[in-house]
Amino acid sequence: MPLLFSYGTLQQKGVQVANFGRELSGISDTLQGYVVGEIEIRDERVLRESGKAKHPILQFTGNMKDEVHGTVFEVTESELAQADDYEVEDYKRISVRSKSGAQCWIYAESKSAEYAGSCLCGAVRFEVSGAFDSFYLCHCRYCQKDTGSAHAANLFSQSARIKWQSGEEAVSSFTLPGTRHTKSFCKFCGSAMPSIALAGMLVVPAGCLDTNAALVPTAHICTSSKADWSLELGHVPQFEGLPELQGAR
Repeated sequence: MPLLFSYGTLQQKGVQVANFGRELSGISDTLQGYVVGEIEIRDERVLRESGKAKHPILQFTGNMKDEVHGTVFEVTESELAQADDYEVEDYKRISVRSKSGAQCWIYAESKSAEYAGSCLCGAVRFEVSGAFDSFYLCHCRYCQKDTGSAHAANLFSQSARIKWQSGEEAVSSFTLPGTRHTKSFCKFCGSAMPSIALAGMLVVPAGCLDTNAALVPTAHICTSSKADWSLELGHVPQFEGLPELQGAR
C-alpha cells in the first residue's frame, strides 16, 4: 500500500475522517532536505474541514541538515487520490525517501524546487524550477551505450521549467533513428544535459545537477537488459577515494 508523509492538517483526525471516512494510523518519521513554510488557503472546503486559513507547506532546500518531522500513514490508492483532491494547486505530490528509509509520497510547494546544474567543462549552466515527478534508473541497452555504464539516471517532470544560464548553443542532441531514445550533451565535453525532446516532458540527467536533490530513484526500469557484470555490485569493495594500483610507484 502507498505511504503518505503528513506534516500538516492531514494529521488531524477530523480531516482524515472527512476525506477518507476513517482515522489513519501512522508512525513518526522525518523528512530531510525540506523546511516548512506557510500559505493562505482560500478553498472553502479545505477551510471548513481543517478550520485553518494558514496551512504549512513543504519547501525544498536540498540541505540534508534541514528536517521536517511528521507522520507516515499507510493509505489505499483511492485514499491517495482523495488526498490529491484535498490539497489545493499550491501543492504537488512527489515521491521521496524519509529519514527512516521509507519510500513515501509528500505534498510539497509546487514551485519551490530550484536546482542548478552544469556540464563538466563549465560551458553550459542551467537552472530548473519546479518539482520532479519521477526518477528512473534505466538499464536498457540504449542507455548503457550512451552512458558507458550500467544504467542511465534521469529525472522527469511535466511541470518544471529550465532556464539556460550560459552555453545553450553548446548543447547538441542525438536521436537514435527509428526510436524515441534521445540524448542531449555538451558538444565540448560530452556531458549529458537536460532534454525537452519528449513533448511536454523535461528530462534531466541526475549527474549533471550541482544542487543536492533530496530524491531517491522511483524505480529501476528495463531490468531484463541489465548488464551481467552489474548484478552483484553490492558485494564489490568500496573506496572513499582512489584505490592504490598494484605496481604503482
